[in-house]
Amino acid sequence: MADHAQILRKFQYQLACRSQAPSAHKDEADLSSKQAAEEVWARVTMNRQLLDHMDSWTAKFRNWINDTILVPLVEEMDSVSTQLRRMGCPELQIGELSQGGCMSSFRWNAGGDFKGRKWDTDLPTDSSGRNNMFHTLLMFLYIIKTKESGMLGRVNLGLSGVNILWIFGE
Repeated sequence: MADHAQILRKFQYQLACRSQAPSAHKDEADLSSKQAAEEVWARVTMNRQLLDHMDSWTAKFRNWINDTILVPLVEEMDSVSTQLRRMGCPELQIGELSQGGCMSSFRWNAGGDFKGRKWDTDLPTDSSGRNNMFHTLLMFLYIIKTKESGMLGRVNLGLSGVNILWIFGE
C-alpha cells in the first residue's frame, strides 16, 4: 500500500487555480493558450489543417450538448416542478440549468454563485480558458473516433449509437 501512496497522491483531486483579475494581458493569455492547444492537437491528429475546423466543431459540440442533453433535461425538470405545484408542494421546485440556449450561462472567465455568494475573482472560473473544456472533450471524442472506431467500450458514439461524432463531419 505504501508503494501506491505516492501515485495516489499524484492523481488526487485538486481545486482549480484562482482566476486572474482582468488585465491588459488577456489577449496574450488567450494567444498562448491557443498555441498550446494547437501543439497538442497537432501531435494527436498529425494534421494541422484539421485545426481550421476547431471553431466549427466547438459550435456543433455546444449545440449538441444543448439540444441533446440540456433542453430535454430542463423540460423534464419543468415537468417535475409543474407536477410538484399540482400536488400542493410549490416550495419543492427544481432549478434551471440552461437558460437562454446553447449554454449561454456558461462563463469561461467567470462562474456562478457559490454557497449563496456571487462569483468573484478569488473563485475558480467555469473553465482555465475560452474553450478549454470544449477542446478537451473534443480531443477525447476525436481520439475515440479515430483510434477506437467510434466505440467507447461497448457504446457506439457514432450514427447508430449516441450520435455525437457527427460534429466532426467527413
